[in-house]
Order: sequence, then C-alpha cells, then structure tokens
Amino acid sequence: MKYKTEKKEILKQILKENHDRHLTSKDILELINKNSLNISQATLYRILDDLVEEGYVKKFIIDDKSGACFQYVCDNEEKCEHFHCKCIKCGKIIHLDCDDLSETFNHIKEKHKFYIDPTKITLVGICEDCKDK
Repeated sequence: MKYKTEKKEILKQILKENHDRHLTSKDILELINKNSLNISQATLYRILDDLVEEGYVKKFIIDDKSGACFQYVCDNEEKCEHFHCKCIKCGKIIHLDCDDLSETFNHIKEKHKFYIDPTKITLVGICEDCKDK
C-alpha cells in the first residue's frame, strides 16, 4: 500500500505546475530546492517510481544518451498528446503541439492501419539557440 506523504504531495504539485515540460530528476531537485523542501535523490527516485506506477506522471526515455524525463499526466489525454524535438547540440527537448503532424499521423492510421505512439516520437535536429553557434 502506498502512503500519501507531504513530500509526495509537494512533488505532485511541482509536477502539475510544470505540466508543459519534461523534467529530469536534476530539474525536479532544483525545483524542490527552490521550494525549500529537503528530498534526497534516492527518495525522489522512489517517489517518482510510485507516481509513474500510480499513473500520475509519465516517464519518457528520449534516447540512449539522456536520462529519463518525467511529466505530469494531463486531465485531458488529448491535450496531453504531443511530439518532441531534441537538439543534438544542447540536448534541449521541445514539445510540439502541431496539428500538421497530428494530421500526418491520422493519415497513417486511416490509410495504412498503423498506430503511432506519440510518446515515442522524437524528431532530432538543432534548436534555434544552437543553429548559429
């Protein structure tokens, strides 16, 4: 049986407030420190595992080189579906809420009977900040 703890509830609130971002464990620890909450890395991983198991957050593995990212699960799953871009220079992950891509994937589903999992789609390239460096 899982217990509600103050640390877990605060972590859930932090993830909900940052629902539009993928957060690494390092990002989450920084946000926790801003809120003056003391959580060890081991405790954070345990709570994140619990939240993933409970369906409160999704765990994303973008590629073999990056650590896992976590994101609050939206109340409306349709609004939660999005695609990702990853910069090969700085590693930044960008969310794509793009109707054109959705139309393409709907076309693939309708015409080719193939169902794409948007949580597994990552387009790789160079972000605006890095393109001129």
